Amino acid sequence: MRINNLTIDVADMPNAVTTRNLVVNGEIGATFTIIALQVGTQKYYNFNSEDFELGHNSNSNLIATLNRNKYRDRIVFPEGSGNYVIKLIPSEGTTVNSSVITKSITKLGTDATITFTVGTNNAVNYATFPTSTSSGGVNATSNVAFDWDINNWDGVADAGSFGLIVRNEVTSGLPVIPENYWYFTTTEAVANNPAGDGEDSTTVTVADVTDLGVGTELYYHKGTTVPTNKAGSAVGTTTISAIDTETKTITFSQAVAFEDTETMTFRAYGRTAINTAIDVDLQFTSTGLSTTPLTQTVRANSSASTTIELNDTLGISGGSTVKYKGFNVNNTSNNRVVSVATPDPNGVAGDGAITVELAQTLTAGTVLTFGYVYKTINLNGSITVNKYPTTNRNIYFDIDKIITVGTQA
Repeated sequence: MRINNLTIDVADMPNAVTTRNLVVNGEIGATFTIIALQVGTQKYYNFNSEDFELGHNSNSNLIATLNRNKYRDRIVFPEGSGNYVIKLIPSEGTTVNSSVITKSITKLGTDATITFTVGTNNAVNYATFPTSTSSGGVNATSNVAFDWDINNWDGVADAGSFGLIVRNEVTSGLPVIPENYWYFTTTEAVANNPAGDGEDSTTVTVADVTDLGVGTELYYHKGTTVPTNKAGSAVGTTTISAIDTETKTITFSQAVAFEDTETMTFRAYGRTAINTAIDVDLQFTSTGLSTTPLTQTVRANSSASTTIELNDTLGISGGSTVKYKGFNVNNTSNNRVVSVATPDPNGVAGDGAITVELAQTLTAGTVLTFGYVYKTINLNGSITVNKYPTTNRNIYFDIDKIITVGTQA
């Protein structure tokens, strides 16, 4: 008589009490014994009481004979962490592929936390980003609501204070935000470029392929350099097309001039790529964007001048793209902000001023409203967590996909 296999879900278990079903497949008449134990303890599973107990006794052995081709049972694992082993031992006259079938399962000690926040390559242009967090066991589910005010300027260098501009808002209105603006990011160093150090190649070997998956994007192939070939030309979007976990070889969709020891940066964008990379199932139900009109107050009277002095200049962009309006503002022809002549984002210096296209005669205290540039925008929506990670993870919203930062001139 023969036993073909023992099947049981060996994925990591959450901290909570967890039940796992087991199935033995084999020939009718095959006889076997199953024992389950907690590693590093003297605790064996009692198949009558469904508890792990100190010491081994007759109830620690599940002895069964197949009267059909499948035998089904279950093991209830207690709350808390630990490593467990399930063994199937064939009786005399019964065979298996090896002398004993062994399955190992880990039970996690604590729930993992997912932190949702915003990511950017323009950190000086933003205040500290808000976050939302959610914790749960591997198989838990939850809904995470977020309502984030995203504020211009990090409070340090004036160069980051020139406002936030929503891409294409002037022509298309506020965007509909797709789920693939959310991402997980990780880094990995190039161990070897098989084509030669610095040569164009679609493959590299690395020390570890953890947290990488097919569909993950190669964001930088070294430092902060986008994927580029040996000739120095950017090759465009480059994603992982295959991973050999045995040789730790990554295959990419484009040939890139990979350099040995350089650090690659990866981003898994969207639900599918994130799930493939880190086994976390997130459903980005909705992500909405709203804006608050930017207003600033005239600090001093002006007379037929293209310089307007303001209480502060936070959120205003130069470059002759931003229009403005207000009481007695002359808008008889193009009248845009040419530059933020004297940046004063917090009003402390008391010298903030802008240069505009048309001369203005304005009174101190006049409120000006600036179009399509902001010092605060709002992101809101909800995320459904269908499966939690086994370790803490950060998931980012790529604000650079919807926002262009303003300039002084």
